[in-house]
Amino acid sequence: GTYSGGINIYDRNLTTFSHFKNNPFDKNSLSYNVTTSFEERGNGDMWIGTDGGGLNLFSARTQQFTRFTAQPGKQNALQSNAVLALAKEDENKIWIGTYEGGLSFFDAASNRFKHYQKGNTAFDLNSNKVFALLKDKSGNLWIGTDEGGVNVLDIKKGIITKYTEQDKKGLGNNDIRALYMDSNGDIWVGTFAGGL
Repeated sequence: GTYSGGINIYDRNLTTFSHFKNNPFDKNSLSYNVTTSFEERGNGDMWIGTDGGGLNLFSARTQQFTRFTAQPGKQNALQSNAVLALAKEDENKIWIGTYEGGLSFFDAASNRFKHYQKGNTAFDLNSNKVFALLKDKSGNLWIGTDEGGVNVLDIKKGIITKYTEQDKKGLGNNDIRALYMDSNGDIWVGTFAGGL
């Protein structure tokens, strides 16, 4: 993924790159050339997040893209075209972190979206700016937000636990940029100007 150059795929056997870019005259091309995230499906298809063109699904068989773009306010659509993070739930379901649109869950089999946005209840996020996503060993979804710290969604209950720099022994900063789970199951949280 590149910033304005679309997607480059390296073929180790041929030692060459294939290039995919947006073509404004082709609705089956990549929706936008700023690519931010990837998640592979079991069949070789690839989910692709773009910062300006929403979500894309690349078909390994046809070499074409299906686009899922924002329609703010419409429940069965993305809420922002700035897709910054992806996390796969299973072959047909994906979590989508967006800038200003919060978190979306998309079920490709039923073509349905569910949204989680900023609010004041245990079912809401601390921020609509989602920069990082991570599924842990227990099946929880860790959500790294800008200005809202880390939000952890218990997917079965729908309850979100929040961790911020205001907590006793809390985060170094509320602007989260990266999440990583190591081999021990410990979660590493990278922040913007607040260290790990």
